[in-house]
Amino acid sequence: MRIRRWSAAALALILGAAGLQAGTERVPRFALETSGLTLSRTARPAAYFDKAGRAFAVFGTESGTFEAWAYPLKLFRGCELSFFIGSSTQPIYARDIVRHIDASPEATTLTYVFQSFTVRATYITSVFEPGAVILLAVDATEPLTIVCSFQPVLQPMWPAGIGGQSASWDDKLKAYVISEPTRKNHGFLGSPAASGISYTAYRLFLDMQSGIFERFHSMPIARSSVLWAHVLTSMVANSISVVVVVLVALLMGFRTGAGVPYAEYGHNLHEGQAGMTRPLLVNQLAQEWIPAMPEITGPTRSATRANYVSWTGFSDRLSGRVSERRSSWQTVSP
Repeated sequence: MRIRRWSAAALALILGAAGLQAGTERVPRFALETSGLTLSRTARPAAYFDKAGRAFAVFGTESGTFEAWAYPLKLFRGCELSFFIGSSTQPIYARDIVRHIDASPEATTLTYVFQSFTVRATYITSVFEPGAVILLAVDATEPLTIVCSFQPVLQPMWPAGIGGQSASWDDKLKAYVISEPTRKNHGFLGSPAASGISYTAYRLFLDMQSGIFERFHSMPIARSSVLWAHVLTSMVANSISVVVVVLVALLMGFRTGAGVPYAEYGHNLHEGQAGMTRPLLVNQLAQEWIPAMPEITGPTRSATRANYVSWTGFSDRLSGRVSERRSSWQTVSP
């Protein structure tokens, strides 16, 4: 997720497990009311911090990397900020420039300081509602882009699991919507001033963090090969996932018999299938089944002539007498 903003601004990252209302206006800067009970010190990037309510919690380190929980589900993990100055493509990671932490009962604030900007990230978690807000107060001397990266999870605590999670950007909500197949659980991460970034771009972002690009510079590899590698691997991974899910579903359906009942498919499928199989059924009755019934074809069968039987309708029984009320037939001798 990318947020573009200039100096003297306040932005909001909204985290939650309930619905969001669409909005496009940025949040104007405002003063936060405090209780006066505040502890301040130099930030230690590896030290633990949290901001928890009764239904929602943020757990992370003072570097600003955190995960979010809406009891009993973890919404996402590895959420962190990075900054891009002007048109630069080189990220400045929040964990490298965190300087101060201010903790109070109502909020926790991490301050990031660089040469041309200062960003104060204030974490506020609702006491009763399943959601939290991160307010970003930005002071910058030149245009600044803030990128919030994360990995969607939407899973209960290990070893429990749901499976089939997906994350997509909703431009009306200005948020990523994290969901799962039953559509009973949803997570949201967004901002009124944000725009979405694709999964491939996020993986490239992780590659830049890990330093793999620097290692590629010493090899005869085209610049576009890295991007194509991520695109192709994403396509292959998604295809394999679909095949595995379908095969498992088929195996479970055949093993338990818990497939979809025929009656649930509706009359359109029933009528379509009847229209396809009726010609085959009529031909088999006329050419194979009825000639095999001596009480029907016996009186008209000749030793030297073949009799052709045309049949219309349905019989009450495939053997024995045929009800005149529902069936009719005639013999034709060539």
